[in-house]
Amino acid sequence: MKKWVKYLTAGITALILMFGMAEIDSRIDLSVSASAAESDFTVDSSGTITGYSGPDGDVVIPDTVNGITVTGIGKRAFGGHSGITSVKIPDSVKSIGTYAFEGCTSLAEIDLGNGVTTLADSALSGYYDRDKLSSLETITIPASVTSMGTYILQGAGIKTAVINAINVPITEGMFSGCGNLENVFIGETINSIGYRAFRYCSSLTSVKIPDSVKSIGKYAFEGCTSLAEIDLGNGVTTLADSALSGYYDSEKLKALKTITIPASVTSMGTYILQGAGIKT
Repeated sequence: MKKWVKYLTAGITALILMFGMAEIDSRIDLSVSASAAESDFTVDSSGTITGYSGPDGDVVIPDTVNGITVTGIGKRAFGGHSGITSVKIPDSVKSIGTYAFEGCTSLAEIDLGNGVTTLADSALSGYYDRDKLSSLETITIPASVTSMGTYILQGAGIKTAVINAINVPITEGMFSGCGNLENVFIGETINSIGYRAFRYCSSLTSVKIPDSVKSIGKYAFEGCTSLAEIDLGNGVTTLADSALSGYYDSEKLKALKTITIPASVTSMGTYILQGAGIKT
């Protein structure tokens, strides 16, 4: 009898341990994130990365591959790598090409480094909606940038953007379709805000424009339906047609409560505030 009880107790203990460990194992991520090797990057003779065949997860781009200094990231170089979650770019990289990270839909973080001077059209976007950087949460455009193309971040999932680029405009459609964008910090050397630059940034509630900005383009804030406050600064000289409006009624700035047109303004287009919700 005692022996039977002993075996029963041992069996129950084993079951408890087995199921207990199974529960613990289910809560522990035992996966191992592999690091990219130089051989995972294809680089042309000019030092531009043209392809990547390495593991997903966190990718650190080396500053040299096979003895060649990495100077650029080419068109669609990382295209289709939907499992990449972060990218760190070395300071040796000077340019990022069109659709360089197209389809990197899990990319939540990208460090552009401090050497990039040129961001091509749609550099951090994708051609189709399904290919845009929907997981990207923040972006900082470094002070090294002196040239920016159009629609650079179109459709990205960013909530916060910091723009430190030197003496360049916020270009056409740069943040178009960034519906999660809540905070944007515009550097003191940005010189203008382009056509539909913030189109459909429906979560944006306030914008402070530095005195360095001289012009605001047509439909610059079209579809910014939550924008309640906009400080135009004291440097703006030109407000284009419909600069603070939208094409359709549903895209007009109906949340905007007050507006002050500064004394610096010397040229104003038509229908600048059409349909806005301003009271003062």
